[in-house]
Amino acid sequence: NQGGVFVINNSDINMPFLEMKGCYAWDRQKFIEQKIYPGDGLIGQCWQEKDVLYITDIPENYISITSGLGKALPKSILLVPMVSGSQVYGVIEIASFNLLEDYEIKFIKSLAESTATTISSARVNERTKQLLNQTQHSSKRMRDQEEEMIEKQSSMNKKQEALDAEIEMLKKKVGEFGHKNIHLRDENEVCLLYT
Repeated sequence: NQGGVFVINNSDINMPFLEMKGCYAWDRQKFIEQKIYPGDGLIGQCWQEKDVLYITDIPENYISITSGLGKALPKSILLVPMVSGSQVYGVIEIASFNLLEDYEIKFIKSLAESTATTISSARVNERTKQLLNQTQHSSKRMRDQEEEMIEKQSSMNKKQEALDAEIEMLKKKVGEFGHKNIHLRDENEVCLLYT
């Protein structure tokens, strides 16, 4: 007759908490945006112990189910942790005007396990997507750096070629000056002989 689905929020790794992600016929407004920590109330206890809680002796102030016919206390409350492997992903809470049959409890347990597996897969997929994006970003950055290095290497090669050409030109000039110097020295010697 009434239910809520609480999922673990791991945004704060040091202090994960349960938050409501869905509800049906929920009249406890204070719980809709509340953070529930391990051990807090029955929901937090179910999370902490990773075990099903089935309660048939409901305290009068715990919950009442509201319908068009009025308000009434439930006869039973079932809290089932959503577990996949050994990891808890949340808690399902159901309040009923009737006592639940064994097959109904088994069904809710199966539903909780299936939901936990789905949440686990979604989180793994999201993490994989994040890692893929990081890898693609890193690859692009490395490609950009490689292109930049190739451009720098090309520029350095051009500068080296220009420097080599300048060195060759200087060698030619030195050679020419050497020849001119020898020629001048020979002329100088000839001039000295005639004087």
